[in-house]
Amino acid sequence: MFTGDFNNEITALCFDKKERRVFAGDGDGAIKVFDAVTGVCVHIFESLSSEVVFLFYSCVDKTLLVIYKNCEVRIYKDFKKIEPGERELLRVIRSAHSKEIIVADYNVQLNVFAFGSIDGCIKIW
Repeated sequence: MFTGDFNNEITALCFDKKERRVFAGDGDGAIKVFDAVTGVCVHIFESLSSEVVFLFYSCVDKTLLVIYKNCEVRIYKDFKKIEPGERELLRVIRSAHSKEIIVADYNVQLNVFAFGSIDGCIKIW
C-alpha cells in the first residue's frame, strides 16, 4: 500500500505492465511513478494545475499519455528512456475539447486515442 504521497485525491492510475511501475495522477495535476513492489516513488512528472482524468502507458512507444480535466493532453517520454539533452514532454494538445474531458481510451495498435466530454462529443486523435 502506498500512502501519504499525494496532497489531493488520486483520480487516475495505470500500470506499465512490464517494469512493475504504477503511474498515479491526482486532483491537483501531480503525476507520480511508484515501484509496484516497494511502493517507493521513483519519479515525479511536471505538474499541471488541473485534475488528471486519464493515464495510459504505452509499452510499445515507451510513452505516458496524460489527459487533464481542463482539456489538455500531454504525452511524456518514459523517464527511464530519456537520453542526455532529450525532453521529457513530447507533445501538448491544448483545447482537445471545448468542455471538460471525462472519459478516454487509447488504441496502441492504431496509435489513436478518443476523448469524451460533458458536452456529449467524442473526438478521435
